[in-house]
Amino acid sequence: MRPLNLLSISIVLFLLIGCTNEKDKEINTDDPISEGSINDVNVPSGFDYKTTKTIYVKVSSSNFAGSNLITAYLSTPAGEKIKMFSGLSDENGVLNMELSVPTYIDELYISKQAAGLEFFETASIATEYVNVEFDVESELVPFEASQARKSNTCNDFIYVVNGNSEFFSINLDNDLAITDYPDLEGTSYAATYDRENNIIYYDVKGKLYSYVKETGTSTLIASLNTSSNNLNDGYPRMVINPSDGYLYIAAKEDFAIIDPSDGSVVKNARIQGITGSQNGGGDFDFSSDGTLYQVSSGGMFRMAFNSDSTIINATRISADNFPHYLTGVTIDRFDRLYASTNDQNSRLIQMDIKDGSYVTLKRMGRRMNDLSSFRCTEEDFAGEDADGDGVVDGFDLYPNDSTRAFESYTPGENGYGTYAFEDLYPAKGDYDFNDIIVHYRHTSVSNADNKIVEFKTKYIVKTVQSDLPSGFAFQLPIHADSILSVTGSRVTAGAVTLDSKGLESGIAPEKPVVVAFDDHFALISRPGKISKSDEFEVVITFTEPIDPSSLPIGAFNPFIFINKDRTKEVHLANFPTTSKFNQSLQTDGVDDGNFKTAEGHPWAIHLPHKFHPPKEAIDITNAYSNFENFVESSGSANSNWYTDDTGNRVESKMHLDNEE
Repeated sequence: MRPLNLLSISIVLFLLIGCTNEKDKEINTDDPISEGSINDVNVPSGFDYKTTKTIYVKVSSSNFAGSNLITAYLSTPAGEKIKMFSGLSDENGVLNMELSVPTYIDELYISKQAAGLEFFETASIATEYVNVEFDVESELVPFEASQARKSNTCNDFIYVVNGNSEFFSINLDNDLAITDYPDLEGTSYAATYDRENNIIYYDVKGKLYSYVKETGTSTLIASLNTSSNNLNDGYPRMVINPSDGYLYIAAKEDFAIIDPSDGSVVKNARIQGITGSQNGGGDFDFSSDGTLYQVSSGGMFRMAFNSDSTIINATRISADNFPHYLTGVTIDRFDRLYASTNDQNSRLIQMDIKDGSYVTLKRMGRRMNDLSSFRCTEEDFAGEDADGDGVVDGFDLYPNDSTRAFESYTPGENGYGTYAFEDLYPAKGDYDFNDIIVHYRHTSVSNADNKIVEFKTKYIVKTVQSDLPSGFAFQLPIHADSILSVTGSRVTAGAVTLDSKGLESGIAPEKPVVVAFDDHFALISRPGKISKSDEFEVVITFTEPIDPSSLPIGAFNPFIFINKDRTKEVHLANFPTTSKFNQSLQTDGVDDGNFKTAEGHPWAIHLPHKFHPPKEAIDITNAYSNFENFVESSGSANSNWYTDDTGNRVESKMHLDNEE
C-alpha cells in the first residue's frame, strides 16, 4: 500500500491523513524493487482484466431423449478435458447450465449416458451461448457395464501397495476403513486394479505379477523387456486402461504400453512437457471420460496421446507445485483424484482434476507407495434411490434428501479463487494488490431438476500490512424475494445493518447485497509477514429452487468498503457501484470512471486461483513477469500469468502460502 514517488501533493496529504502508519512500514530489502512498474504498461481501451468468462450451455436430445446423466467438460486447445458439471436432463432431454471458465478455454465436451450407452458431442466456445444436441449422428463410446460387486450397496475402494510387501484397501464410502490382505511377493511400488477381471497387477523390480485378493495368491507373468532400463528395473507409475485392457507404465519421461496377459510390450513411448524437476515420483490414472491425469512433484498434468500413442504431451493444470512428495494416484466414481505421500505415516490427499486444488483427508498410519481403485458405476446402484428424487444413491451427494442431489463448484471443489484490492481509493496505491485479499470458493447445491436450492461460499481473508479496516460484500443479480435467508456474515463493526433475511438494509430489492464481513481486522491474526483469517462460510438459501441461469456467477458484483465507511466502495474494473456509493469519490481522486485510472489501471483484480500477493510495495509487474504481456494483449497472451509455470513468477518478491 505504499504511495508511488510521483504522486501529487494532494494525494500525499490524503495518505498522511488516511494512513498515519504508512511511514512506519518497512520495505522489504531482500529484493530491490526493479525499475519497471504498472505505470509502464500500455492498457488497451476498455480492458477489464478478466481471467474468467461465463458461458451458457443448452443441451438437448432428439435421440434417446428423457432424463439422462449429462456431464460437461472443458477442452483445451490440446484436447485435454476438465470435468465441470453433472446433472440430469429433464423428461424432454433438455438441460441448461451456466459455467464460469478460464478465458483460455476454447472447446466444450459433453457426454450423455442413456440406454446403457455413452454418447458425446463437442462444441466450440465461440460465443457465450452454446447449444449442444444429441441426435442419431452423435458419436458413441462403449459404456462399460459393471463386472463385479453387483449388490444392493456398492462402495468405492482404494487398493494400496507399499515397499513392505503389504497390500490393503481403503473404503472411501465408509470412513476410510482399512482392510488388510495377504502380503505380495516381494517389494512393490507400482500396482493397478483390473475391474474387468478382478485382478491386481503389480511390479517387483521389473517383474510383472498378478494377484487375486480373495485367495491372496500371486502369479509371475513375465520380466519386462521394454526399450527403457528405467522400466525394466521397476517403475513408480502403473494403471490399466479400461478402454483397451492394456497396462500403461512410466518412469520419468519413459513410457510403455504392456499386454498384461504375457507382459509383452505393445508400444514404447515418451512423455513430453514435464521437466525433470517436475517429474519426480507421482503416479497417474484415467478419469471417467478416458483422460489420463498424472500427479508428480511438479503438479497435476493432463496427458494427451499423439495419433500413434508414441508421444504423450503433458499440460499442467495446477497453478503451483505440491508441497509433498507424492507416490500414488487414483480416481473415484465422482472423478475425485486421490494421492498418497511418501512417508511411514502417509497422507491421503484428495484433489480436484479441474484445477489441481487439494486437501489432506487423513494420515493413514502406514506407508502407501501406490494406489489403484475399484469404482462403482450407475449399474451398481440400479433401483437404489432412498429419497425418490430420480438420482441413484451412489451418484446422489445427498441420498437421503429429496431436495438436494448435486454440487457445482467455482473455481473447484478444493481450491479457491481470489479478489485482491488496493485500499487507497480514490488515490493511487502501490499496485501490490495485497491490502485486502479475499479467497473464495462458491458451491451451488442443486436438486434432481438441476435447480439451485442453496448457495454457499467459503472465505479466507488475508492482508499484508494494511492500515485501514475494510469490509467485503457482493451484489447479487436476483431479486431479494427469491432469498429466504443469509447466514454466516461476520458483521461486527457497525458499518452496515442487516435486515431480517440477513441481506444489507437500505438496498433496493432488485439487486440485493450480501455482506460477508465489515471489518477484516476483526477476522485476521497479525503475527507475521502476512495475516489471514480462519475459513468461514456464508450460506444463501432460496424461497424456491431457482434456475442456474438466474444466478450467473459472472454477474456477481464483489467489492470492498474502506475504513468502515460504507460509501467508500472499490469494485472490479467496469463493474457498477451500489446505491450507497459516494459518487464524489470518482472526481476527488484519480478514478477516470469504472474504477480505473486514466491510464487504465485498476484497484482490484480477480483470479480463478489462489493469489500469492507481492511483498509490500513491490509492484505486481515485478512479482508476476507476464502480467504486462497479459494486459497489453487485452488478455489474449499469457492468460495464465498468475500460475507458477516457468517465467511467470519472481517468487522471491511474493508471499507464498508455505511462508505464511
